[in-house]
Amino acid sequence: MQEADLRIQIQLEMGTGCGEAKSNNTLMEWLQALKVALHAAGAWELFITLNSYLDPAALAGNTPSPAFAMGAFLARLVRDSDCLQFRDLVSLTWYHDGVGKEYGCRDLFLGPNFELVEVPDVNSHGAFDTVLGGVDGVAHIAMNMDMNPSNQAIIEDTIKSNLQLLEAAARESSVKSVVITSSLAVCILPTLGTPYKIDPTTWNTSAIEQTAKPWDAGGNPRWRGIVLYGASKARGEQEAFAWMRKHKPAISFNTVVPNVNFGIAVSPESMSYRITSAVLDAVVKGYPAAPSILPPQWYVDVEDTALLHLGALTLDDVSDERLPAFAGKYSWTQVLEILHRRYLQKILLKLVDEPLMDAGEVDNERSIQVLKKMGKEEGFTSLEDTLVKAVDTIIENQPKNVPKTRIDLYYDSLASNSGD
Repeated sequence: MQEADLRIQIQLEMGTGCGEAKSNNTLMEWLQALKVALHAAGAWELFITLNSYLDPAALAGNTPSPAFAMGAFLARLVRDSDCLQFRDLVSLTWYHDGVGKEYGCRDLFLGPNFELVEVPDVNSHGAFDTVLGGVDGVAHIAMNMDMNPSNQAIIEDTIKSNLQLLEAAARESSVKSVVITSSLAVCILPTLGTPYKIDPTTWNTSAIEQTAKPWDAGGNPRWRGIVLYGASKARGEQEAFAWMRKHKPAISFNTVVPNVNFGIAVSPESMSYRITSAVLDAVVKGYPAAPSILPPQWYVDVEDTALLHLGALTLDDVSDERLPAFAGKYSWTQVLEILHRRYLQKILLKLVDEPLMDAGEVDNERSIQVLKKMGKEEGFTSLEDTLVKAVDTIIENQPKNVPKTRIDLYYDSLASNSGD
């Protein structure tokens, strides 16, 4: 596999080709951050949708399951004086035989206050009708990550999933608020070095227009899949806001628009590193191609993303809003300067070639206001503080038998081929 192909493949698996880096490990990081943040909400119950590809193989650090989207696990968290924890509702193989026994997930949320319910198809009629009883808020994090360039149905499926969730939430008297996790791809698919601007009114009209007709098999199929994903997220979000304006239910609705999330990896000895943690781990190990997987762009600390979700759910004056989870821009030159200064000789990658930088501007003032209202007076976490939290975990786990990442396997194959 060529280096460029590896980069695209990993970006597709991570979601980073579309802006936000989010898959199983990041979702666990979000859960952990939400678990902590939810204490501030008092006696409040939260319902979260998670993609069904949280399976044992993926959690163990092996090749992720190709069956990404359509099903979802619905995680239900409530506040507890000590921690937010698991309760077994249904027999899920990955939960009992995989995560629960081997991979440490149950250790993170062990006890009576975390429930799991399986919804086989979030696009089916009435998918959410029986699972929202008694909850106060709904965080719709699950998304269809199918990057098949021919899958035109992803647009209508995403719209249907969002509207069915809103309809079910509106019918449930206890539900006060719904938040949907959005994506940079909803706003734009930027090109390095090309100026752009994002604010709460920005939509990816280019992706919507490009995917108005089915694919004719022309051009780059991988890029077509990314554009189709962006269009599906944008159209799904637009239709959700339109539904709210038309029906005016007694619930608030917001979206959080994240870009690349950096954060502390959850149980790397069990789940390995994925997404941004995998790239940072590769930088620590000195793999030269690692930075190209996540080229210069805007970042956010995963805990800030979680806190924005909670603010969107619990603050009375946050309604009908799109909150950009964009803390600031990063370059790998900056990242290496920070890491070499903080970790001296422990970072093996010394230099990076970066001919182009992100040239975008993002209006994140409203998100900063929300973070402050949630008690985070400094607003977004700085790049240095975000990186140090993540890399501390990586270095602490170096003596442990952390399963290999896709990047590790790629460089292992290079070494093997060079020895033939």
